Amino acid sequence: MSNSAALKTPAVFQGPPGPTGAAGPIAGLDKQVIYNNSGSAAGAIGFEYAAGVLSVPTGISFGSLTSPANQITFKQTKFIENGNTKGTSTNNHTNVQTTNATVTVIDSGAIPTGVSVIDTVVVAVKSDYTAGASFKRSMTFLNNGGVITAIGSVTDGGTKETNPAWDSTIDSSGTTWRATVTGVAATTITWYCVSRIQSVAP
Repeated sequence: MSNSAALKTPAVFQGPPGPTGAAGPIAGLDKQVIYNNSGSAAGAIGFEYAAGVLSVPTGISFGSLTSPANQITFKQTKFIENGNTKGTSTNNHTNVQTTNATVTVIDSGAIPTGVSVIDTVVVAVKSDYTAGASFKRSMTFLNNGGVITAIGSVTDGGTKETNPAWDSTIDSSGTTWRATVTGVAATTITWYCVSRIQSVAP
């Protein structure tokens, strides 16, 4: 018996397709799921599916619904890790464009109660691709009942730039931390920032 005769095509068993569900309430999307605890659409969270992309409009969390201490949350420009009841870590993704030498805020947020370290990585490129830069910065703040104290000064973890007039740093205004960038006159620069905020409280 030849090898070709010994091989057989396995049988495939497949049931009939199930019924098609009702069209979702959001126009222009081919598949949708609306969910809440009561089973009605009112006040529900929408999960939208179109062109191979699953979209959750406001964010999605993994972990305990009643205790945010052990949640991981994804939002449009944020990734939040609540590792335990004492510490929190948040990643922000932001961008801005400058055309002059004015100091411009690219990211900011409330300084959490306790001690927080803000780490930023900023990359920048000129509109014609002839110049660029990257900046790593770190700053630590203490928030004691709304009284903000800087612990030390901004740490320069690395600066690479084709034009030394470009800059990025971290400061505070009131109870808000800020990541800022500074370009140069008559030059269009696109800046992208990833900020990581780690905080701890008693």
